[in-house]
Amino acid sequence: MLRKALVVAFTVTMVPYGVEMQAHMVLGLLIVAFALQISLQPYASPLVNSLETAALGVLMLTFWVGLLNYDETVRGVPAAGESLSVVVFLANLVGWFRLNR
Repeated sequence: MLRKALVVAFTVTMVPYGVEMQAHMVLGLLIVAFALQISLQPYASPLVNSLETAALGVLMLTFWVGLLNYDETVRGVPAAGESLSVVVFLANLVGWFRLNR
């Protein structure tokens, strides 16, 4: 719950600094949350800990790809955005199959 509140706080307070700064701040928060998730393993169930870790990893990947797609130099590369979007889709698909096995 704290992570969600901090995401909202970073998003709102970083508005004057632009979209890229908002995304970088949230990505930094996700990296800290990922490190804490790995080190503390807060859930009693190993499966839930594993799923939360994977979800945070995919979320970080999604933010990173979003930042890359936002960058003007990447937008100039043919099919770069589409290729990166396929990577995010495949990461989500792997997570979905892992959840439903």
